[in-house]
Amino acid sequence: MNVVHISTTDCGGAFRATERINDALVHYGIDSKIIVRTKKSPKSDVCVIIDSPIKSFFSKTKNFMNLILAKGLPIFCDYFGTDISKMIDVQNADVIVLHSVSNFISYKELGKICDLGKPVLYVMHDMSIFTGGCIYDNYCEKYRERCGKCPVLHSNHEKDITYYNQKIKKEIISKSKIKFIAPSRWIAECSKNSSVLKEKDVFIIPNSIDTNIFNIANNKTQIIREFGFKPCKKNILFGATRATENPIKGFKYLCKALEFINLADKRLLIFGNEDNAVKEILPRDLEIHFMGNINDDKKLVQLYNLADVFVAPSRQENYPGTVLEASSCGTPTVAFSIGGMPEIISHRNSGYLAQPFEARDLAFGIQYCVEHSEKMGSKAREHIVENNTYNVIAEKYLAWF
Repeated sequence: MNVVHISTTDCGGAFRATERINDALVHYGIDSKIIVRTKKSPKSDVCVIIDSPIKSFFSKTKNFMNLILAKGLPIFCDYFGTDISKMIDVQNADVIVLHSVSNFISYKELGKICDLGKPVLYVMHDMSIFTGGCIYDNYCEKYRERCGKCPVLHSNHEKDITYYNQKIKKEIISKSKIKFIAPSRWIAECSKNSSVLKEKDVFIIPNSIDTNIFNIANNKTQIIREFGFKPCKKNILFGATRATENPIKGFKYLCKALEFINLADKRLLIFGNEDNAVKEILPRDLEIHFMGNINDDKKLVQLYNLADVFVAPSRQENYPGTVLEASSCGTPTVAFSIGGMPEIISHRNSGYLAQPFEARDLAFGIQYCVEHSEKMGSKAREHIVENNTYNVIAEKYLAWF
């Protein structure tokens, strides 16, 4: 069996999930590879489909036209895209798996891929396939009936650009035989309640992780020395892509929660950006270390093992890779009880699920996990080994190919 995964680029949380799904299939013995429009990381093992200056020029021109149509607004507007249906790797594939393909595969090109007559799966790493163009709807729920008067755009028009985006998706997808994969029960429920996907097949398959790499370390004292930290403090870890900049990741809730915690014996570690300016909004008596962007799994595993608790205070989240990573390393996670979080975190058992957007409860959860870190961490690891290993996830995908 020849499986090809399609993604716009090889960076970000969605690509990490894509990469692990691909790796799970490869480890299982399947001929599986990833094709991207743009390769940004020298470390990723992907095929670049835009392999000539001429193709690159036309692809970038189409993206620019999409941006003009979107008027720079924070939504995806994929009217123009790259036709990959005639490309050799796609033609030779037995199964095509689409991941985050915004700014690459247009609505029209999506239809052409489906016309090849091959099994096509679409993995919903976010909500964009059934909304009017936003990655997360911020609880507006207009996708259930029809988008328009978009609160993200502060629009007063019933038929704004989000209305037409969603309308075209519905028209294309209703004619296709795409199967949709939901990493969480939450996004599966959202998609089945949407006007775009309510008639389509949606299957729940969690994201995977290499539990051999993301594992519990036996040398925590040595890791503390390597980072140059004193061992007398408890470590609170927070991180994501653009961790302190992306409002979805909930950094402001962490800042507020820290006001309700005794910080004398605490240390805050932040990875995912290099913005030291946020120190100004954090408690002055707190020891803070910015770890920057981490592209080395070994260092990332060390950070998770160093942490007594990982905090993921996102406003909306599907099935976050950072929580999988922390849990696999035996670190309990504190998060709000939203999205796919309850599917990874068992409340007061492997982590803590705070009442949505309540800073005091988030603070209580942080303290609770710090006090029970080792016991809760082992439970978190057990859950991941049982549900998210490569073999478990590969078998689930093969059942739907």
